[in-house]
Amino acid sequence: MPPPRVSFPVFERDYYIGILEVDRVFGNFQNAQSLSFDGFGDVYISDADAPGIYKFTKKGDSLHSVIGAGSSHGQFDSPSDIDALLTNAIAVADKNNHRIEIFSRELIWQASIEGHVPGSKIQFGYPMAVRAASSGYYYLIDGENRRLIGVNPTTGIQQPINTNGSTLGLDLRPQSIAIDAGEYVDVADANFRAIINFNNTLSPIKQIRFSPANETRLTTNEENLIVFDSRSNTIRLFQFRELNYLGSYSLPKEARNAVMVTLHNDLLYVLCKDRVVVCSIHRT
Repeated sequence: MPPPRVSFPVFERDYYIGILEVDRVFGNFQNAQSLSFDGFGDVYISDADAPGIYKFTKKGDSLHSVIGAGSSHGQFDSPSDIDALLTNAIAVADKNNHRIEIFSRELIWQASIEGHVPGSKIQFGYPMAVRAASSGYYYLIDGENRRLIGVNPTTGIQQPINTNGSTLGLDLRPQSIAIDAGEYVDVADANFRAIINFNNTLSPIKQIRFSPANETRLTTNEENLIVFDSRSNTIRLFQFRELNYLGSYSLPKEARNAVMVTLHNDLLYVLCKDRVVVCSIHRT
């Protein structure tokens, strides 16, 4: 029997706690989709239309890239997400190739997690997002089946993540995911119109009703959940596990066509379709 679901109050209104000022701009992309930092502070970006993945210093100096259309290793078909959390295992959701590609931090291909292999215990398609954990699990949004799953390519385990304990994992319609160092998972879900927190046994423990969940992108740093609402160009900060609301910021006008936002060393990195806008934070 699944554990009881605990409902938190509805998020109702923004409380603005400061302003953002553009510090610098870098990159020249066609259709950037995702941005992630590794443990050394280097920046990785996926571009769906180039298509490829790019590595920069946190100051915006170009270091390396892997670009090419196709299905061979080192080629991509609409890479939708990138996660550098583990530093030495950069995970890329290669959406239209139905796979997760793993690279070293030098962007050398290491391994693949294939979602369309006949007879495999791991089955998914059109991955929309991926997050890697030190336990060996990869958490991903299976776009083909509209569900959230955890997979372990070493053991061949695939585990659905849901609120009702079913084996299919179809009660959610996940839009974005984030994980912390303890492998707790936060999900922005369109069905519940909520942000839901799962513990490291993948049981739902907390949620907050959040009406723009279907237009929301989640990222995290060591303490906070950063929630970007593309509808209103608003950044909202929450505590990752408690889901307590901390305050909001509005994006500056220079950050047009923003895709996602992440926080690194007290700077906000705003990924736009064509560039990265780095903003300093001035709290009020």
